[in-house]
Formats: sequence, C-alpha cells, structure tokens
Amino acid sequence: MADPLLPAAPVRAPASCPLCGGRGAVPVLVGYDREFAGPEDFPYARCTGCGLLRQDPLPAPERLEGFYPEAYAPHAGTDRGIRPSWINRLAIRHRYGVADAQRARPLGPLFALLSGVVLRDLAPPRGAHRVLDVGCGAGGLLARYRTLGWDVRGVEINPRAVEAARARGLSVEQGTIFDAQPAGGGYDLVLLNHVLEHVLDPLAVLRRASELLAPGGRIRIVTPNAQSLGLAWFGSCWFPLDAPRHLCLFEPRTLRDLARRAGLGVASLATRGERRYGLSRRYQKLQGRVLPPDLELRRAAVERARRAPRAGKAFERLMRPVEAAASWIGRGDTLVAELERPR
Repeated sequence: MADPLLPAAPVRAPASCPLCGGRGAVPVLVGYDREFAGPEDFPYARCTGCGLLRQDPLPAPERLEGFYPEAYAPHAGTDRGIRPSWINRLAIRHRYGVADAQRARPLGPLFALLSGVVLRDLAPPRGAHRVLDVGCGAGGLLARYRTLGWDVRGVEINPRAVEAARARGLSVEQGTIFDAQPAGGGYDLVLLNHVLEHVLDPLAVLRRASELLAPGGRIRIVTPNAQSLGLAWFGSCWFPLDAPRHLCLFEPRTLRDLARRAGLGVASLATRGERRYGLSRRYQKLQGRVLPPDLELRRAAVERARRAPRAGKAFERLMRPVEAAASWIGRGDTLVAELERPR
C-alpha cells in the first residue's frame, strides 16, 4: 500500500535491484528505527521489474554493522530451547527426533499437519542429519536441533553472538555464509532463518547455500512477507519491517523468482502469523506512523513504546482468527519455504 505522501510515479533508483538488476522503483513507505531510534529515515520502494520491496537506496556495506547495537536481541542468547511439554515430547518421538527416525511413527502425519504450530521452526530428520545455521545468532535454533540429535554447525558475523553460541558448546564460525566450511558430503539442511532480509545480495547468499547442500538436501527459509496483511494494515509501524536492519522484503512471487534465479526448486512455501499485530499496534499508538524529525522527540517516542505493556489478552485473542485467515490466503506476516536442487 503506497504512502500518499510519496510520488506514485516510478523513479530511478541509485542502485540496481539485487534480484533482477533493474533500476526502476516505486516508493512505498518510509521506515524508521523504532527499536533504537536515530536521526535517519529509511525509504522503501518496490522494483518495477520484479516487485521486490527494498530500501531505496540500499546502504553501503560498511554501514551495516552500525545497524546492530549491543542490545540487538538475536545476539543476546536468551533462547530457552525446546519447552519440555507433553505435546513437544510426542512431536519429537513421532516426527522430529533423529534417534526415533527408523521407528514406526503412527502419529507422524498428525504432527506433520501441526508443523505450523508445534515445534514449527524445526524440520524432521533428513539424510545424515547435518545442519548448517547461517546467521545463527547466539545459537538458540542450533541448540534445538542438537537436542533432536542433529550434527549441528553455525556461522555468525557478530563476535558477541559467536561467543554466546560457543559458550553453549556449539560449533560456530565467525563470518558469513561465504566463510562456512563445507561438510563432508554436504549439509542435509541449510537454515536461512531470518537472514535473507538482512543481506545486500540475497541471490549470492542463496547460490552459496545451494553449493553447500548434500544430494537431496534442502534450504529452509524463514523471512518476513512483504505481501502480508500486517504490512498493508500498519504500514511503517509493521513490526517485521524492522528498519534499517531489513534491507529486502520478499513475497511469495519474488521468493519463487529468487529460487529460480539460484537454480533451485520450491518444495514448499506457505505463510504464517507470528502474533505480532499487538507489537505493530503499539508502535502505531505510541510512536505514530511518522516519527518526528527532532532526535530527542524521536528517542522519547521509542522509549515510550518500549516501556508500554504489551497488548491485552483480549486484543491478542481477537487477532488470532484474523492472523489465521491471513495466513491461509498467503498474507501471513512470515514466509516459510523449503528449496531444493532439481534432481
């Protein structure tokens, strides 16, 4: 949904689209750093060639590190692992556990249907159970795969997050996917869990992930959905926009295009809700769609939203069927896809 304050005519982007190489772009909205404040605004535009939603202009590579303060949550190591509930234990036994992979699993089809709800960030056993988590942060997701019995490795650019992951006993290299060491025979699963939206060249990242795959391996992608109801509803206040850290935002069409350009097939693609409408609503109510240009006023708005309580349970319950319906029609907040090399 275009911002009425911006011109509707295509403009020439100062840099080419990282997906199709085109330069035409239509302004869509202006994003703000609603978590850490800052004096800059971050315009987003949609490529007229392929439809990719991206920051326009994209930042210079040397600026990216400054977008991630010390308090950036994924680097902090607060993930508590797999919750020891009865339904999780059943899901592990009948679908996700490596140790039980050769046993009869009568409830396996049930937990396949519940995969969007129960242990939804995890994949069932595959191949020799070798997994690489790219941009693994402090290793929370890797630790869950280790609990299931996978041979786990990670790569992460932030040194503090690498230190936190290694403190968990995880094998994590510091660097990008291009620094990741190949596994003997390749990886059966490469995770790009909230990674593609952070990189300047998602196509190069996906091609490198494909090179690291074992025969029959898959790439699992989780990334915000630029076609979501949440973005259309909340605009610049949409929580997953997360400017300036999110550079490129995909929708089903552009993610399929990305896979095709990387020489990959789409094994599955769906959208899901994240129960974050309340966070977007908090931004909208306490910060407003447009942050003030004065830095002190901007910081005050960000701090006001940070200290406010989360949305009430009544609002969350009201939104659950809305999110479910949005996900069913492809407009959930998050895209989840599995890609594979054609046989």
